[in-house]
Amino acid sequence: PGWPKVYGGARMQRATDIVASSDGGYLVVGDTDSEGVYGVDVYVLKVDGSGILEWEQQIGGTGEDSANAVIAVDAGFVIAGRSDSPGTNGGMDAFVVAIDDSGNVLDMAWFGGEADDTAADVIETSDGNLLFVGDTATFGDNPVDAYIVRLSVDLEKISSVTVGGTGTDSAQSVVENNDGSFVVVGSTTSIGAGQFDAYLFAVSADLGTVLWERAFGNEGNDFGSAIALSSEGGYVITG
Repeated sequence: PGWPKVYGGARMQRATDIVASSDGGYLVVGDTDSEGVYGVDVYVLKVDGSGILEWEQQIGGTGEDSANAVIAVDAGFVIAGRSDSPGTNGGMDAFVVAIDDSGNVLDMAWFGGEADDTAADVIETSDGNLLFVGDTATFGDNPVDAYIVRLSVDLEKISSVTVGGTGTDSAQSVVENNDGSFVVVGSTTSIGAGQFDAYLFAVSADLGTVLWERAFGNEGNDFGSAIALSSEGGYVITG
């Protein structure tokens, strides 16, 4: 049987992702405007295997900070989202935070430029580093492009690439193939049959080459939100 639980303070709390922890519990991330430092902050809470709250934490500066994804790593957890707090490069930046198992911040970094940039998903790669995907209005030659960034475990940028056409393109979720390449799902108005179509594309391990791209949809709006590897060697996407 399940265990419905409610967490948070007097105002708004939103959960966006959850990951199992090594002790049998769970870590939940999202954002909150209740008891944060300023405005909206990243909201992190840790529960045990029965859903009992163990600790909660707000992370943020004087702007708006929110979390979209979290993964478990050896040192604790890595959270990806967006922020316009001091430390950013202007506008909204992609925001990555590393915390330990008790919620203490180990490191944080911002990625972007003068316009709005976002991190929507993050994974640990087979070489022990990190990779996040999202979208950027700063880099690339188009209004909004999908944005893919490889990071070291110290949150230093190793390489990055923008992918897209003349329209609006974004990345929402990513998986790594056995050969080290990455397959990303999101949305696009650059190719396809409709307004927004689900967008699936692959990039090489060094992010230097777009290997292929596909669009899925009809005349209306269609979005890709998550991707997983299938047992047959293909991909399952949802949206």
